[in-house]
Amino acid sequence: MNETNGREQHVTTLKTLLFSCEFIPVLQEIFRLHGGLLEVSGEYCVATFPAGTRKVELLPRVRKPRYWITFSDGYLIYEVYNICSQLSHLYFPEVDIPVLLREAYKKFYAL
Repeated sequence: MNETNGREQHVTTLKTLLFSCEFIPVLQEIFRLHGGLLEVSGEYCVATFPAGTRKVELLPRVRKPRYWITFSDGYLIYEVYNICSQLSHLYFPEVDIPVLLREAYKKFYAL
């Protein structure tokens, strides 16, 4: 990784974009396994992290702030914050997403 790390801060909850229906149970299980909770709340999701979860901004800052979020057990996800919508986009390790879902949504991961 070529970015330098910025300010570290605690994180307890985030409002995220609403995930596709197929992903919600998978992501809820990931959160549960790592001590957190992911709930659907109307037009967005609320991600609740366990105590001790921290995030570090990645620098240099580009159009949108980017962070590494480390759960208290060491599990790592990536966040991109959309200033306009005030919602976060969360990205999870590919190995944690079932193969069938990865295949169905691979167009979103292509560069």
